Amino acid sequence: MLLRWFNKFALVHIAKTRAEREAIYRFRYDVYVKGMNIQNHPLADHEQKSLTDPDDESPTSSHFFTGDTSNITSAVHVRNWLPGQIPEDMMERYSMDILPGIEQMRVADISRMMIRPTLRGKLLYPSLVLATFEDTAGTHSADLVFLYCVPGLVTHYLNHGARLYSARISAMQTMVPMVMVMSDYALLKEKGSLLAPISKQYYGEGKNRILDLEPLRHVFDTSHIAVTLDQDEVRDDVAKHIEEMEFAPKIFHNISKAGMDNILRAGFVLDVEADSIMTNHQFYDQEVYLILKGEFEAMVNDQHLWHYQPGEVFGVLAFFAEDGLRGASVVARTNGKVLVLRRKFLARLAEKSPKEGFMVLMNLSRIMAERLRLEFERSTLTERLANFLIGETMDTESETHSRIFFDRRMEDEVLRAKRYHRAISIVIAKVTITSQDEANQIIETTKEVLAQVVEAITKVLRSGDILARFGPSSLAVIALETDSTQADKVSSRIRSAVEDQRFTVDETEFEITLTLGVATQDVGDADKSCDEFVNTAASQAGVNET
Repeated sequence: MLLRWFNKFALVHIAKTRAEREAIYRFRYDVYVKGMNIQNHPLADHEQKSLTDPDDESPTSSHFFTGDTSNITSAVHVRNWLPGQIPEDMMERYSMDILPGIEQMRVADISRMMIRPTLRGKLLYPSLVLATFEDTAGTHSADLVFLYCVPGLVTHYLNHGARLYSARISAMQTMVPMVMVMSDYALLKEKGSLLAPISKQYYGEGKNRILDLEPLRHVFDTSHIAVTLDQDEVRDDVAKHIEEMEFAPKIFHNISKAGMDNILRAGFVLDVEADSIMTNHQFYDQEVYLILKGEFEAMVNDQHLWHYQPGEVFGVLAFFAEDGLRGASVVARTNGKVLVLRRKFLARLAEKSPKEGFMVLMNLSRIMAERLRLEFERSTLTERLANFLIGETMDTESETHSRIFFDRRMEDEVLRAKRYHRAISIVIAKVTITSQDEANQIIETTKEVLAQVVEAITKVLRSGDILARFGPSSLAVIALETDSTQADKVSSRIRSAVEDQRFTVDETEFEITLTLGVATQDVGDADKSCDEFVNTAASQAGVNET
């Protein structure tokens, strides 16, 4: 099928043959792997030099392109679904479940729109848009067309008649979902959209149905949308949350008010729900995230790596990395709000406002250097203490770190937490062992039982937590980067691990009772000494072994 829109527009084809589709997949590879330098793209086939999506060959897929198989110049992927046939992953991707009556609608989605960089501005984009939307309306009678776009292009799509709606937005993609109501000729005409003539031609009495918008009003209500894009609203929202922070964000150090306004033009504010994945380990994106509200945790392979508080940023390493590969996943532990700063816009800022651009990059470099130094200090400390692991810093009875190790490490970590303005917590557990014989008597700690208790607790600790023998009948956990709320969760996991475990030695079963004490040194709490900090937790646990 060939579609020509006046002589000045490019000739647009729908891929019908395997050769045409493979040429499109090779074109994608050129754009993503060669052009964007994403060498480790998860869908890239480096042998065939192609990039395919799982449903590229699905009957619901159509591929539009300009050029020919020897030289694809632009392409776009369109999926059309009949009522009740929308795939589950697409329902989730676009939050379609919030749209009343979606099961009775014909729906389409547009993705992978790309134009060869050297030909941008040559009317390839309007050619693709007109061709794809005419096919979607004329052949498939779509009610709604969904798309994702980068924040900087939201205004562009709004001006073409697309709408924002109250979809759940994933910061992983730093993309904004939008929807086009194909039969809304009034809005398309008001916007002067290229699509207005298509809407008028294919929708109305005796044609495709005109969708009733009344049930969708609340979905299109901008007050319910999780992303803030308006520059004035972004500026006001960020300023409000910065005022509430204990420490000013380091990313804005030495930045003037005018400079701040310039920087905030590069970003948008995103409301996130607890347990939302913000960035994903081994995914590619180079955005920087400033936490305005809430608690966030970096993890690798389900193991704790770092806690982030309001005013802190994450995504710095990927921002500076050439390929943008994420080294960890970041998860929202509470409802929160983040400012997302896109790398490309910050790069333009450096060109237009060199002073502000230089300061932002300098501040990000300092943040990264500070974190690397902290990790280096920890690694060298671990290496230094490793020389003593067999002997005075290893407790052979409990098969964990000794009290000497604990004292040295605790002193170092408390000082480091104060220096870098980090929270740190300690959990002390008094272990009472009762034999389940007729006497039901409390006995002294035995090597075998205590070692089993240590093993049970170790399984539920995070990778950064440090377990040690505290006294003859007590254990201690140093919880790095952990505030009081998170420390309570650590304590609960320890208790549950022991309560759910059976402890048996030589067919004799033992009951373990834990008395737990928790203490936290919050950010800025510099008055307590290390001993006072430890004694607080020990006292709560009923331990007099300090």
